[in-house]
Amino acid sequence: MKLQQYQLAMGGLFSALLLAGCQSTKIEDAPSIIANDQYLINIPDADIRPTKEQIASQSTKKVVVLPVQFKSDSASDKSAVREMSAMIEAGLNAAGATTVDRSLAGKLADEIMAYEATGRFGGSGVDVADYAILPKVNNVVVTSSFTPQRTYKDDGETKVIPSSCKYSGEVSGGVTVYKLPNLKSMKAVSINGSFSDTDQSMDRRCTLQPGQSAQLASLATKDGVEDVLHQVQTIFKQQGFVIEYRRRDDTHLVQISLGSNQGIAEGQEIEFFTKIKRTDRLTGKETISVLPYEFKGKVSELVEPNRAWVLVDKQAEKKLKFGDIAEQYFKPLSATDKIWNSFKNAVKY
Repeated sequence: MKLQQYQLAMGGLFSALLLAGCQSTKIEDAPSIIANDQYLINIPDADIRPTKEQIASQSTKKVVVLPVQFKSDSASDKSAVREMSAMIEAGLNAAGATTVDRSLAGKLADEIMAYEATGRFGGSGVDVADYAILPKVNNVVVTSSFTPQRTYKDDGETKVIPSSCKYSGEVSGGVTVYKLPNLKSMKAVSINGSFSDTDQSMDRRCTLQPGQSAQLASLATKDGVEDVLHQVQTIFKQQGFVIEYRRRDDTHLVQISLGSNQGIAEGQEIEFFTKIKRTDRLTGKETISVLPYEFKGKVSELVEPNRAWVLVDKQAEKKLKFGDIAEQYFKPLSATDKIWNSFKNAVKY
């Protein structure tokens, strides 16, 4: 990687680390705050509480990731396919979805492709999962270009910019999520990713080796999938409930009925909602509204198979109720995230 790129990446990385350092998920003397009831806060019940059965049964959604559809057998296309498939499955695991073995879904893949082409669906294979995901790689372009040596004047001194080769990869595709068994399209997102790198070179041909082309395609795919993965994950996010609140000094902890079995991991963000009953004055009918709180929490280091402790701001103490809804929150990449990912990708290349 070139010096200028390295300096830019390291500057961004340093900023990212500073931000991350202010958001610790560690809890000092955790056994004390969890075991000692003097830290237990008696929060009120939610207007609409879940039943004990609802709290106890945290079922995950079953999904089958169908083979990535692609048009070319080139090394770069195959690399894009591998990267897309791996990232989607990893993202689903993070959302707590249960991924079904692809070998069980061969007929389903054929059925979906036929459905997209003809609009007719035979119904084979729909019993293997609750959802099906069909990823596609539409186009992979890998190029190289040469820039000759240049000079310029700086305070009367001649500066030289060495000749260089620029290597670029661009990938386009998409992901469609279907609800089974009726094959209803739940979400369709487009994927557009790119990656480029410049290296000093005197070789005007800027020849791309097969392995280099494959890596450019892989990193471009990674860039595209990272931008939209949260949209797919949101469909499969798990819903749990607030079951306990504790406070020690400035540490505020909420226990939720989600854990590692549902894809919960340290550092994840959690958003909270409450259900309220409302009566329509015109019709007299009672409706239920689900309203978000203005704050979110972050999963601490204390994660069990079906429970987790979430760090929240002090404002939560006056608002959260026993039985309120807690859900995973998957957000778009921030500017800091993108800087950090660009650094990691450049190092890999």
